[in-house]
Amino acid sequence: MLLLRIAFLLAFLPGALAGQGPGLGPSADVGWSGSLHLGAMRAADRTLPMVALAGAFRFSPRFEMGGGGVFSPTPVRISPQGSSDRSELSLGYGGLLLRYGAPPTGERWGVRPALLLGAGRARVTSPLIDADIASENFLLFEPSVELHLPRAPRLRPVLNLGYRMVLGAEGLPRVEASGLRGATLALSFNMVRNP
Repeated sequence: MLLLRIAFLLAFLPGALAGQGPGLGPSADVGWSGSLHLGAMRAADRTLPMVALAGAFRFSPRFEMGGGGVFSPTPVRISPQGSSDRSELSLGYGGLLLRYGAPPTGERWGVRPALLLGAGRARVTSPLIDADIASENFLLFEPSVELHLPRAPRLRPVLNLGYRMVLGAEGLPRVEASGLRGATLALSFNMVRNP
């Protein structure tokens, strides 16, 4: 609840300092966006393919809030080459998505920060027995930077670079607690709509 209060304060503070009352603002400044992200993420010293979906509501010129989910569509092998167990790691997580900064318009480039706060699950499986060997739930904090590329009127290509910080995941075989931390890199395609 405290996080939501801070988010609303950040959204309306610039207008309050300028002598404007809080509100959603002109219709050009509010709207929603949905995005599909395709890329890769690092975990357990391996590179996993990554797919993410996100949606956000822009209720001021500079602030968006919504949700996002990330998963690896295929697991990655974590056991050493030649090992008989062939353990594989898969990862998925999601949560509250916050973005700050006015999105660029027209043909301009732009950069703005984003933050994903949430939880996820890591699984170690064995294809030999077609079963989970172990799984762990975790909390995460993933700051990122979005590089907005020149775009068409409604479609915005964005390059995302982030770093996933994980709390609470321990006890996975062949994966240290710090092994679930790692960088993410993705190209996303954002659909942007105003009312």
